[in-house]
Amino acid sequence: MSKLKELLSNQHWMIHDLIDGDQIENDEEEQLYILKDDAIEEFNEMVKFLNKISIWFGEFPKTGKFHKSGKPTSYAYEYGSNGERDYMRSLAMNLLKKYNL
Repeated sequence: MSKLKELLSNQHWMIHDLIDGDQIENDEEEQLYILKDDAIEEFNEMVKFLNKISIWFGEFPKTGKFHKSGKPTSYAYEYGSNGERDYMRSLAMNLLKKYNL
């Protein structure tokens, strides 16, 4: 499960415990802080990739191939606009898989 989802789920249950008058154990609170740190890291990575996808232009890996003139070829030149789209789609899919979203 995504740490972000887990954090939100745990906060939901802790709020219900507080409403019901139950005490929250120290270890539960410590686990929540650990989850919070992991969720922040997860969130920051998602924002980084969303920014990369939103910029789109110039955010592609080098192809390692060159024109006859010696200049490097662009990703679009080698793979076309569908290749660019597929690359960006793969970034998003890999991030979603990484966090089981």
